[in-house]
Amino acid sequence: MSAPASPGNPYWPMTATVLRSCLNKPDKEQFSEKELAHKIFWYAWGGTAPQSTAKDKAELITKASMAWDALVQLNKEKGKESPLGSFWSHLQLLESLRYLKKAPGINPQKWEEWAGSLRPYIEDSYRDYGHATDANWATKAAKVYPNADAQHAAVMSAAWLVYGDQKYKENAHEFIAAMDTQLRSPGAWLYYCKSTPIPLYHGFEIIFLGRCYQLTGDPLAADQIIRTKDYYPYTYSPENTVEFSTSPWWKQMWNPSGGPYHAVEMVAWLTGDGRNRWFADLRAKSFARHYWIVYCGEAYDAAAQKGLPTPEPFPDQYIVKDDSIDGFRGRFGTFSWAGARGKNAMSFASAMIANSKLPNGYDAYLQFAHIGIPISGMDGKAYYNSLRLVANPELIPTPGQSIVNKDSATLQVSYIPRLQANPEKEYNDWMVKENWLFTKQGLVGILSVRALQDRPEALPKGVLRFGPETRPHLMRGTDFSYGSLKGRILQSDFDKIEMRNGSPDQHEKEPHVEIHLTVTSLDSKSIVRGKTFSFAVLITPEEGLPAQITENSAGGWKITLGNMEYTLPTTPESN
Repeated sequence: MSAPASPGNPYWPMTATVLRSCLNKPDKEQFSEKELAHKIFWYAWGGTAPQSTAKDKAELITKASMAWDALVQLNKEKGKESPLGSFWSHLQLLESLRYLKKAPGINPQKWEEWAGSLRPYIEDSYRDYGHATDANWATKAAKVYPNADAQHAAVMSAAWLVYGDQKYKENAHEFIAAMDTQLRSPGAWLYYCKSTPIPLYHGFEIIFLGRCYQLTGDPLAADQIIRTKDYYPYTYSPENTVEFSTSPWWKQMWNPSGGPYHAVEMVAWLTGDGRNRWFADLRAKSFARHYWIVYCGEAYDAAAQKGLPTPEPFPDQYIVKDDSIDGFRGRFGTFSWAGARGKNAMSFASAMIANSKLPNGYDAYLQFAHIGIPISGMDGKAYYNSLRLVANPELIPTPGQSIVNKDSATLQVSYIPRLQANPEKEYNDWMVKENWLFTKQGLVGILSVRALQDRPEALPKGVLRFGPETRPHLMRGTDFSYGSLKGRILQSDFDKIEMRNGSPDQHEKEPHVEIHLTVTSLDSKSIVRGKTFSFAVLITPEEGLPAQITENSAGGWKITLGNMEYTLPTTPESN
């Protein structure tokens, strides 16, 4: 499924740069094990593809042949420890075989040798991953990790074209169909254990599903991509920044790219949607060297042949429902927030101020806010296991509700705390309630925890977690700031409030800025059943915004925020 190269295609100049880089490497680097699969792909594509500026250049075909010979030799020496045994190399290698099969100067017997050396590993993937039934991530997993599942489907699609075996194409469709069961509105795939989606992986899912469609024409692959047309416009900011706070707790990696940087080109091609066209054009201004820019180049040519739509900037000033996080999102200029009850997320509320000029694409963000229970004996650095947090909202007997209006949204939930690493286990000594109001002016959260028995094992702690300490931050009394995000503790039963550095996330180097609310005047032995600790917090992009909370007769709250007044319902009890 290819179209003539479009004169305005931004991806083909990128491929020319990558080809020059490959050719300028000394031979000892060109044929070393490091990035050998990457080099093979570019030599093969560069010497054969009609869009290549070096098409039919004998040097590239020769280098592709030499690189494949080096790979076969590595396989003889290292077996599955060589690039041939790496699942992450298979698509590049299969694609190179496709390109080289009819390349001038390629010995058919040599091609058969190369294809034959890869075939056992493709069979292993077909057998072991393609037909795995155990979804336990400690052993085998299939059809539960959409990013890896999409890549497996692309590998099987390419294998069908290389080896001509129908079973590979059928297996690719099985995985495409499995992904279809995990796709939620507005177009994101649930992750392992039906966890909330991961922006970092969304790009992989798009790029590999798109390649499946390019290789096999599977209509379900295209249909799924079409159904994701609202994902980029509502998950990414117009400043090209994405939030990760709604990701599962072990995948919160703050990076503005969101996986393959140009994957949105696939969405723009198949949907003809002006918003995705605008974002694809924005991202195409940034260079990339990964092999999938070839896929994006083909998508752009196909889109240009149909006629490119008028680019439409991303929407602003809105609140939208997002089923994939079981909640909603709002954006007002550079200020955005998310209210999420999705499975395995860290928090029910987060907020961000985007800034594309800064390294991570944000000026400030509130990653999470909650009340947790420190666990005795836990090392403070083991952050994700150091607090009891709810991880599975569907395990909560009365999980509460979320209400989305034109100008505001509310979220209420009550739960028995659980350890993230073991969400099946309940800790019945406390019950937490959270009530959140989301508006254009900011967020207000009312969080409380009530003892369910006398003498619980530990006292609760309130935590607000922000970004790395490299941003300006300040705390004066109950007022605080982090970058251009402002806040205030409106009321609190905790007697100590301090801003401090927390441990960095697993993929980050810098410690995070945190506000801790603790109890110092009591110990757990003095707590009796029914004792409650609570705090209310305001998060806003505006400094000095007036805010007030009063309890109403119905058991809910009246919240005054700036010149607006809101009613926040009470939280239902958890059994």
